[in-house]
Amino acid sequence: MHWDADACAWGSQQRMQVAALVEATSLVEGEIRRLFPDPGQAERMIEYIKPRITEKIVGREIVSHSANWNKHNLWDPTLNTSVCGWVRRLTVAMAKANPRRILHGHTLPASTWESEDGYNPVFDDANSENVLIGHPLSGIFDEHPGLRVPRPVGGPGPKWWRRLQHKGDAGVVRDSMRAAGMWDTSLDVLDPLPACALVCAPLPSVRASLLPRLYEPGSVWEQLAIEYWPTQTTGRPGAQRLRQLRQLVEHTAQTDQVFEWDVWVRLGTMTARLLAD
Repeated sequence: MHWDADACAWGSQQRMQVAALVEATSLVEGEIRRLFPDPGQAERMIEYIKPRITEKIVGREIVSHSANWNKHNLWDPTLNTSVCGWVRRLTVAMAKANPRRILHGHTLPASTWESEDGYNPVFDDANSENVLIGHPLSGIFDEHPGLRVPRPVGGPGPKWWRRLQHKGDAGVVRDSMRAAGMWDTSLDVLDPLPACALVCAPLPSVRASLLPRLYEPGSVWEQLAIEYWPTQTTGRPGAQRLRQLRQLVEHTAQTDQVFEWDVWVRLGTMTARLLAD
């Protein structure tokens, strides 16, 4: 890959490609699990650190404010150093600097996932297959083009996804989604597992960041997508971003003379399409 001035620019396609390659590896997860053997702690630390590594590669805000960044920690492709080594070193540094603040009030005991007969997928399924194997999402919108997918912004989304991963209770999760009002009857044509995954599975940050490109440049929907996509990753956007997003959704609904729900579902459906690609 040739790193000229355009390629080195923040948010460039080349930086996005590198970030996507890093996200596809287990570099961050490996270092975190080495430092935090407790599965609950490791999961929380990975959730916190991984999108921040992506930020520092791409140079664009995802879950934190750039004003708070240490500029020396941003990835410089001209230094001719190993990307993998840089990711590992930064992961360790961030993990050692932040554990008390990140883990306070969030750590779950490993026994949370244990069944009555002692089966614990955290340990027993260490090499288990992905929860969606056998239920592929690819092509699902070609087969069912009328699907409408509400996706939660914060709230119970991560909890639903963890339950799908660790317990596989797709029927229970689906019922919980219905009770919470996060369901559309168009999803009833699907098996519960892929339907629930479309609603709550997080997207890799690099893929989610493609959402604004699916709308007309300069349009209000492009701006909506810019504010919306960070809420659909494993990161946790701040309260200010969520307020801005909700205000923009309210304004768009009033302008287009539709319900706010329709705006949320349109954004969620397009995000689900990215997930299924």
